[in-house]
Amino acid sequence: NPAGRAMLGYTEVELRQLYIWDTYAPEETRQAIERLAELEAGPSQQFERRLRRKDGTYLVVDVRAKRRADGLFQAVVRDVTERRRLEQELLDISEQERRRIGQDLHDGLCQQLVITSFTAAALEKKLAAQDRAEATLAADIAKLIDDAITAARSVARGLFPAGVESGGLAEALGELAASVSRLRGVHCQVDYPPPVTVAN
Repeated sequence: NPAGRAMLGYTEVELRQLYIWDTYAPEETRQAIERLAELEAGPSQQFERRLRRKDGTYLVVDVRAKRRADGLFQAVVRDVTERRRLEQELLDISEQERRRIGQDLHDGLCQQLVITSFTAAALEKKLAAQDRAEATLAADIAKLIDDAITAARSVARGLFPAGVESGGLAEALGELAASVSRLRGVHCQVDYPPPVTVAN
C-alpha cells in the first residue's frame, strides 16, 4: 500500500519483486521467517522487527500479524523508530543521572563522613586520655559514622562503580588527602605510579 511504500522508500514495482524477508535486517531474517512460520490462524500476534529501507537505513516497526484461514499472512506494520529512539534517550539520561548521583555520593558525602569519623576518633582518644566518661560516647559516635560510611559506599557502588573506572581510585584518594589536609591541618600527599587501576 502507499503507506508501506513510503515507509520503505520503494516503488510498487520494486516491492513486488521482493520477498518480505528482503526488507528485514540481515541478522534478524531467520528469526523473522521462523516467527512467520509459527503464526496460526486466529488472533493477531504482536512483535517488533527492524526493517531495511531502500536507501540502506533501518527503522523499527511494531508488527501485528496473523495467518488467515486461506493461508495468507495479514499484518499491520507501524513505524516506531522515533519512539524507540526517544525511549533510549530517556534511558541514557537516566543512566547518566544515576551515575552522577553515585559519583557525588562516593566523592562527596563519603569523603566528608570519613573526615568526620577521623574527628570523632581523635575526640575519643583525647577524652580517654583525660579519663573522661564521654570517651565512650565519642566512640559510639565514631562507630555510627563508620556504619554510615559503609552504607553510603554500598549505595554509591550500586549507582556508580567509581573505583573501577580508570582514574577513579586515584582521584578518590587525592580528594581524601586534600580533605584531611584542609579540615585537620595535617599535610597529606598521595603518590602513585600512574595509572592506578582496580582489578575486577
